[in-house]
Amino acid sequence: MIDELIRLLDRHYVFPEVAATLAPILRAGRYPEPDAPGYAEAVTADLQSVNGDPHLRVLRHETPLPAGHGEEETDLDTMRRWADANGGGLATVQVRAGNVGYLDVRPVLFPAVLVGDTVAAAFTLL
Repeated sequence: MIDELIRLLDRHYVFPEVAATLAPILRAGRYPEPDAPGYAEAVTADLQSVNGDPHLRVLRHETPLPAGHGEEETDLDTMRRWADANGGGLATVQVRAGNVGYLDVRPVLFPAVLVGDTVAAAFTLL
């Protein structure tokens, strides 16, 4: 898991110099087994040790990830179900008094490939 985390940081993290600094820290870490209590917290502490970025974190979920997680089609399908259950991420779209537009985005703004039509409709209304 640590090797994959390092690979993902190297490939995707916005601050490449931080990713490079984190690699040896993560490799030197003495973590419990990935399924053990405290694993996510220990790795997260090391991830945030360099620049305190709260977005760098490891979370443990009781429910296993679906087969194929990390593959684009599987991830899009999972995200599509989440978007469908949450109005495409648009909690409220209103034209208020004084012709003021109000758009409440939550829990997240989903990829355009999934919710482009929904977002376009909201902006057409606004």
